[in-house]
Amino acid sequence: MKYFKLLTTFFFLISFYSCFMGFRRGEDIEPDKEHLGIIKKGVSNWNNWRDANPKIKPFLAGANLEKMNLKGVNFKDTDLETTNLESANLENADFRGAVLKQTDLEGANLKKANFSNTSFEETKIKNANLQNANLEGASFRETNAEKANLSYSNLRKSTFSDSNFKKVNLKNADLRDATLYKVKFEKANLKGADLTNADLRDSDFEKANLKGAKVTESQLKDAKNVNEAIR
Repeated sequence: MKYFKLLTTFFFLISFYSCFMGFRRGEDIEPDKEHLGIIKKGVSNWNNWRDANPKIKPFLAGANLEKMNLKGVNFKDTDLETTNLESANLENADFRGAVLKQTDLEGANLKKANFSNTSFEETKIKNANLQNANLEGASFRETNAEKANLSYSNLRKSTFSDSNFKKVNLKNADLRDATLYKVKFEKANLKGADLTNADLRDSDFEKANLKGAKVTESQLKDAKNVNEAIR
């Protein structure tokens, strides 16, 4: 009987945890209706509302903003968990302090966007254009950035862990003092990138282009497949 009660309790906890995680993964997350209505009216209305209500932290988690023209939008401190921004125009957008957990930014135009000190967690930025974006101090955990364009971007002091950066364009990107732990850089273009003082432990550089990159042999000694990189 005691064993049966323990087993019942165990399965109850597992079930509760699964339900909780399902909620956090966006199955039941819905955006604030007022906030959604304002952003749907366009960037000008949204930014004016943000200026008039500086203490409000918008809640757009779970919203579908796919393919919207949101150039110059103020998403500072906005909750965008599981939000669909696929193929949206977000050039010059401000994402400082935004929640980007499981956010879909695949194929989005993020040129010159400001992501300084922002956290990307299980975020999709595959095929996105982040050219000249400010990502200084940003953190990437389990992020899929395959084939994204991060050329000339500022990634100084950023942190990467367990992320997919295969075939990413990091040409002339600033990665000084970055922590790049267990990142997949297979076939990535790092030509001319500045990796001064970057931590490259356990990152995979198979067939990556490191021509002209500022990086030392001592930095690469704990990285993987360096001998197969183009140098």
